[in-house]
This record gives sequence, C-alpha cells and structure tokens, in this order.
Amino acid sequence: MRKTRRRSSRRNFNLNPNTVWGVLGIVGALGILGFVLSGVVISDNKSACGAADGNTYEANLMGCVADEKYAYDNILIIAGNTANTPKPELTKLSRRYLVNSLLKDAEANIKIYSAAKGSSRISFKFDKNGADFAEVYDKEQNSKEKMKLINEYIDTIEEATHVAPKLDGADYLEAIERAASHSDEDEKNLVIVLGSGLSDNGKLNFAKDGILTRRCGEDYCSAEDLAATFAERDDRENLIGHDIIWAGIGSTIEPQHALDNDSIEKIKDLYRAVLEAKGAEVINLDDEFDASDESVETDKHVDPTDQPMRDSFWAKKQIFDENSELGFQGSSAVFLNEDKAREVLKSLADATNSGQRFKVVTSVAVSSCTTPRRISLAEDRVGRIKSMVAELGGKVESIETYALPTGFVDECPDGRRSEDLAKQNRTVHIEPLN
Repeated sequence: MRKTRRRSSRRNFNLNPNTVWGVLGIVGALGILGFVLSGVVISDNKSACGAADGNTYEANLMGCVADEKYAYDNILIIAGNTANTPKPELTKLSRRYLVNSLLKDAEANIKIYSAAKGSSRISFKFDKNGADFAEVYDKEQNSKEKMKLINEYIDTIEEATHVAPKLDGADYLEAIERAASHSDEDEKNLVIVLGSGLSDNGKLNFAKDGILTRRCGEDYCSAEDLAATFAERDDRENLIGHDIIWAGIGSTIEPQHALDNDSIEKIKDLYRAVLEAKGAEVINLDDEFDASDESVETDKHVDPTDQPMRDSFWAKKQIFDENSELGFQGSSAVFLNEDKAREVLKSLADATNSGQRFKVVTSVAVSSCTTPRRISLAEDRVGRIKSMVAELGGKVESIETYALPTGFVDECPDGRRSEDLAKQNRTVHIEPLN
C-alpha cells in the first residue's frame, strides 16, 4: 500500500518590502491621526475648562473635572445691594468657587440674601426653554457648552444681586447669620459676601455706635478691643461649618467718606475676630472689588477713624487755617516754616492717597507788586505746594490748584496797609472737594 504524502497547508509568502512599508505607513498615519484628534479634544476641553478666571482644571475626553479645593455643596451669597447704585459684582475669586461647585455638582445649592435691613432672600431663576440649569447641563455633552451654561447661570445670579431692596439700611452680620441658619451644617457651606461691611443698624452698627472712632483710653479702640466688647453682648449665633470670603470690605464711594487704610484693616480685623468667634473659617477678606458699583446709602453717616478728613470746616480751621504756619514769606514762594509746611502737606498727601480730592488756592498781597508779577508769584506758590505733595508721595492729580492775583482780604481797609491782613494774603486755602 502506497503511502501518500500530505501536503502542508502552510504557504510561503515572499513579502515585498514596498508592501510592508505601505502597511506600516497606513497604520502609523491612523495612529498619528488618532493622537492628533485626541489631542485636539483634550486641548479643546482644557481651553473650555480653563476659561474660569485663571483657575486650572484637569481635562479628559469626558469633560471638565472640578477642583475640589474650590467646590462647595452650598453657597450663600450676601449682596450689598442696599443703596443708590445696587450693583455688587462677583469677583474672579467668587466666580472660581461658583464654577468649581457647579462642575462638581450641577445641583449645588446657591442662595442669595440681601444685606439690607431684614436680610430678605433674593429670588433668581435660570430658565432655558422651560428647563432649569441642572436639567440643561446634564443633557449637554459638549465641554465648551457646559462651561458656557455655567457662566450664563453665574451671570443670572449676579444680575439678581442688582435688585434694589425696598428698605434702606444695612446689617451684614445679621444677613450672614440668617443665611447660615438656612444652610446645611453637615455639608460644605461657603458664604460669599459682596459689600463694604459698614452696617448702619443691628449688632455691628458703625454709624450709631461710632465703631471706627470709639476710644479705649487715649487711643482709638483696636479691633481686638471691639471684638471683645461685642462678644459680651452677642448671642453668638452659630457659624460652625461655614467658610467665608469677602470682597469689597471697607470700600466707599462718593458722597461717602473715604476710609484710610488703617480703618479698612480695622474693619477686616474686626469681622475676622467676630466671625471666627462664632465658629466660621474666614478664608479671604480681599480688596478685589470695584467700589464704584457698591454703595450703602446710610454709610454716608459713618465717620472714618481719621476724623480730620470729615469736612471742610475741619480742614480749614484745624491745620489749613489762615492763621496756621502754612504760609509764605513776603514776595516769595518760600514757606514761613518749612517743617510745619511739610507736616501739614504730609497730611494732605496721605489724604489724596485715600481717595480725597482737594482745592488749593494761593494768592499774593495786593499792594506788593504789579498784576503780572502777582500772577506769577501766586503760580510759583501753587507749584511749591504741588512739588512738596509729590515729594511726600501724594497724588498731585487729586489737587485742583488756583493762583489768585488778588488777595483773600483787603489788606488796606483804612487806606493804610495792615501787616496782619497782608499775612492772610500769603496763606494757603485748602478745602476737600469730596
């Protein structure tokens, strides 16, 4: 019996090098294309997720990932919308917290309270084609659109803070406490306060109680002194479990009295001490706020710690008086007393840095010289004042200057020249404009 040999099913292929390179080229191209497309998507998401005011986010093909550090379950906004221009603005820091909280949970609980007397809730609603924010957000797959929706929602919230209350008066502390009482202590709670903090009624009444001008002995009371006094009569509303950021604290606008830096720091220190004593964690009391958009009408009655800047009567009669040593020697632009002039103009320079504006008027003795010479001399005296203010670090642009070629007074009332009256024509008149 003859054995037949089974032929192997394996075949020998002679691979063409060109074919190999062609296949590898196609595979490589597909790989590069996929990588590029993935990179575009990732880059696109990073661009969309990173559009939240400088904050950085992780990004993947599914969308944005919230930064847990800035994400809260409940956010309570206290709006200083208590005056003529009720438009407190959400700062970049405030928006960062809102964005991250909404990225983490589209149903994050956000409430707004007015700092007006009675601290009423402010209603707001995000409505897109009959659906609320969470519904629209959950249906959206595109990362850019998700971020756009978040920003639209935050804009809706900010717009709601612009609603003017029916009642005048501000009580920031009461508003914070009331908002906190409606929150969940078992979750992460953030309180965002937008406003000057200058309450004019309630527990911390800056106007009635004279908080900024209260004295403890010979000196003004420190923030620690005030906080201790406040604690003795406070019912200590619980703020445990609440973190607080505050923008615009201490800010004022015309026609309110501008506060100096020491006063603003004092307000910050006082609120920090009071809020921490109630169990809150104060994260940030920053200055990132446009004060021109927030005003508390009754803050106009709050006197700054620097009492002298209160009105033109003080300015004219206390250090800028006609009989003070802020005057010039006869027929010259040289001060009578250089040291005294420097002391007075240092106060003026400091005031310009705190937002004050002034009118400065100089004149010359009528009988001293011809009219052109009097004009020139008066201008020289104005120039000397401005140069010293600049030298002492003040804002010269905050000073309106006037050089009078005629005297402030008639120095020859009886036809005879009076040296005392002539001295008044060599003095400087300075008056606050705001």
